[in-house]
Amino acid sequence: MILIGETFGAHKLLERGVLNNVEEEGVLDTSISTIIEKMILQKSSSFRKRACCAARMILLSNYQHYINKLEALYLDDLMSTKDATERVNSFAEKRSPTWVNA
Repeated sequence: MILIGETFGAHKLLERGVLNNVEEEGVLDTSISTIIEKMILQKSSSFRKRACCAARMILLSNYQHYINKLEALYLDDLMSTKDATERVNSFAEKRSPTWVNA
């Protein structure tokens, strides 16, 4: 989705295997409660505490590992292209961009 710049509805994402489930309007709260009861509340509090810490460690580790690389990719690489300048100018001028680095 990021690579092609398209947006998709929930049902299309479900078909493509990006989502596990799509709930119909009005039943989301009930479905979330069911998931919490089945997958989280049945675990011991010591398990939940440690699982939460592990998830935070993974997220923080990934963030610290990639943030400098992502920042350099964006600032040094992408923002130095003519397309980046064109995007800003076209937005300010309220027109469609004309890409040159395509």
